[in-house]
Amino acid sequence: MRKVLIAVVATGMSLALVSPAEAKTPRHFSIGAHADNRKMDLDSSTGGNRTTNIVGRVKAKGVKLKGKKVRLYATNLHTANGGKRSLGSAKLTSKGRFSKKFAPAEGGQYRIDIVKSSSGRVKGRTKSIVVGVYEWPLLDRFYRDDASNPDPARRLVGRADRELTSSGSYWGMSYAIASGGSAVFDISGFACWRFNMKIGLSRLSRASEGTAVVSQGGRELARINLDRGGFWEPSRSVSETLSPDLPLVVSAPAVDEANGAPVARFVLGNPKASCTYPGRTTPYR
Repeated sequence: MRKVLIAVVATGMSLALVSPAEAKTPRHFSIGAHADNRKMDLDSSTGGNRTTNIVGRVKAKGVKLKGKKVRLYATNLHTANGGKRSLGSAKLTSKGRFSKKFAPAEGGQYRIDIVKSSSGRVKGRTKSIVVGVYEWPLLDRFYRDDASNPDPARRLVGRADRELTSSGSYWGMSYAIASGGSAVFDISGFACWRFNMKIGLSRLSRASEGTAVVSQGGRELARINLDRGGFWEPSRSVSETLSPDLPLVVSAPAVDEANGAPVARFVLGNPKASCTYPGRTTPYR
């Protein structure tokens, strides 16, 4: 009996002893990370803005990091069926630094998960960051016919692909807007920050001149006076005044038809915006 008691006491003492090195071992890894390009443009004409590097550092005091790995995963938050896909792994340097190239196939807001698994007594850790990936979708994907034509008996806005302008040119995807009409595009939910479009008088316009307005929530982005032969396209400074949370509206103010004022007809050509919109799969706001 005496021998058994001594053995139990000795075992308890050995479990209570912790070396200084073990006492300093952190409970978990820490991870810091960011993308070196937070606004990729997949429709970039030069092709030089379509990738980014996920860079960061793993820390754990007293733990050798060189040669260890982190695994990275990407989830597109703007796709209805967007699952997590692996980006592979990245090796750590002696200081715990890592870098991994990210080349997305479509637009969206991507959550990037950086995962460092447990190692010995140190618990694993996951760090998540969000990266915006932009495309330039045509705005027919955001068009709201119910808001553009509240009176079905008097439709003032409609698709008019390849309708000739007064100068004889046309644009592939177009809308016709008559005096008193407003084309409404609900771009909210996709972080749209810049737009582009062309506006000109239609060859079918009864008026030889007219005014078109581009606005959001009552705020005018541009007021354009047009006559036959010309068209308007926003400057970069105007195009970057876009708010991501409000519908984009292109309208033609009403004229005094009762007193014989001629109705203007405008062609809105190839309206588009730079948004985190997935161009290949079903989008999710």
